[in-house]
Amino acid sequence: MAKRNLITAMLLLLATAITADEYTDPLTGTVYTYEKGSGVAKVKDGEYHAWDGRSRSAVQEKEIVVLDSFKVDGYNYVVNEIGDYAFYYTDVQSIRIPSTITTIGGGVFQGCSKLCTVYLPDRLESMGAYCFSRCGRLTSIIFPNQMTVIPRGTFESCRRLREVNLPESLYEIGDMSFSCCSSLHEIVIPENVTKIGMGAFESCDSLCKVTFSSRLVSIDNYAFSRNPRLSVIISKIEEPFSIDADVFEEDTYENAVLYVPKGSKSKYEAATGWSLFKTIIEATSTAIQPSIKERNFEVPVYDLQGRCLNGSMQKGIYIQDGRKRLAK
Repeated sequence: MAKRNLITAMLLLLATAITADEYTDPLTGTVYTYEKGSGVAKVKDGEYHAWDGRSRSAVQEKEIVVLDSFKVDGYNYVVNEIGDYAFYYTDVQSIRIPSTITTIGGGVFQGCSKLCTVYLPDRLESMGAYCFSRCGRLTSIIFPNQMTVIPRGTFESCRRLREVNLPESLYEIGDMSFSCCSSLHEIVIPENVTKIGMGAFESCDSLCKVTFSSRLVSIDNYAFSRNPRLSVIISKIEEPFSIDADVFEEDTYENAVLYVPKGSKSKYEAATGWSLFKTIIEATSTAIQPSIKERNFEVPVYDLQGRCLNGSMQKGIYIQDGRKRLAK
């Protein structure tokens, strides 16, 4: 009995010793948590109600600069994480994240409808689900080269997001990660990506062009459904895998042009799902332009080699707004 009491007392002592303390930035009101003597800290997890849309954060500043470190009682603490929902549904417009941050939790900026500018640090390795979901004013994002996965719903309903440069380190794009990004024009899947999740680019109303990496082996249901303007699909996959029919819309199969590697057309015509495309064209890499430059064009126009035309159309057949057009 005495031994058991001793063990219990030691466990209680240990629990007390590792209890997290808090530090509040006097300039922004941001709260950080740390364990005494550990040398590391994080922005405190947010306090919120999941469905009422009201913030429980003390943050009131329009621009937030997350501290890279702070000192308490002679100890220096390096901030390496932003906790879940830390800035959830706040009015923050701009946030600067220091280079010490390697992890950003789930829902951290979800519902920040005024957020326009985010500077992601080069050492960032992971973000939680729905991190930037419903950030209606966010227009662009540049990922650091350490990111390997874009989690579920990361940019869901970011309706002004126009430019996304995905890092070469990426190997998976999660479910609904860019769904309802209605200003997104083009997406180039990096070469190391092997999986695109369910509904990843669903309901992207302005999406015109998609380029698939050669290492892709899985595209889940509805990944590119409800995209009325999707007209050019470039696949670098030499051995096409099966996809479900609902990966794309019926109109996309009917009107879009699918460009495939030279010598692989017959394989696509025989592959489940891919065979639904009415127009499949073999193209060399030099015939396909990987980037869209028509930012000032409301509805881009492509020729049958997949090149975007920035000037007037000459005589011939073109692809515009997901449909074939005849210029006389």
